[in-house]
Amino acid sequence: MVTSDKKFGKLNFPEVGHLPNLNSGNVSGRIVGGNLAVLTSLIGTGYLTELKNKILLLEDISEPPYKIDRMLNQLRLNQVFKNVKGIILGSFVDCTELNKKKKTLTLEEVLSDYFSGINFPVIHSFPHGHIKDFVTIPIGIKIKLNARKGHFEFEESGVR
Repeated sequence: MVTSDKKFGKLNFPEVGHLPNLNSGNVSGRIVGGNLAVLTSLIGTGYLTELKNKILLLEDISEPPYKIDRMLNQLRLNQVFKNVKGIILGSFVDCTELNKKKKTLTLEEVLSDYFSGINFPVIHSFPHGHIKDFVTIPIGIKIKLNARKGHFEFEESGVR
């Protein structure tokens, strides 16, 4: 992924066949993003990359659902979801509420609340983030996202 000047093409997921979606559709665009907490902390600093017409990749680790909710709301309030073309949700590792006595939404409920029925494609459970076997993503390259079929394709190499 980071050493070849040939495009990688379509990613296959033999374990699951395809990635599940929260909203269907097809788009093409440059992939940006990464860790949700880091991304939201950049809002208003001048260091946040341009998100308009991009496909946004999000993942995180050790954030309870109420914090994920707060960060997604910050993105929504800053018009991020009105500007992106699609979203790929990576791994959200250990993103559960540890205090079982708290009445809170689950991570799945939070993600569904934000992305089900939205006007662009969204896939989830993409193997990227703070996990052992992850897919390397060359941030900034052009991809095709087909959320209906649950896959995406690299349209160019990450190396020039």
